[in-house]
Amino acid sequence: MNIISVSNKCIGGLDDDYTLYDNGEVLLHEFDRNIYSSGLNHSEILRAEDLSKEIKSRIFNDTIGVTNKEIAKVLLGLS
Repeated sequence: MNIISVSNKCIGGLDDDYTLYDNGEVLLHEFDRNIYSSGLNHSEILRAEDLSKEIKSRIFNDTIGVTNKEIAKVLLGLS
């Protein structure tokens, strides 16, 4: 499994990161729910169809390289 794209973002100081892999089914979402210790460092596995158009666009825009952009476009259903 190879990484196609990594999108890192902080929302109000809390992590909201996505990693897109080339198998097209696995997308790791690492995030914080709140600033308290129990709210930090969560992760979940998602599928592209679980994502909003906004998140798909964010991941695509953060993808580097023509080949990876072409792969990400297909995997995210943006084609």
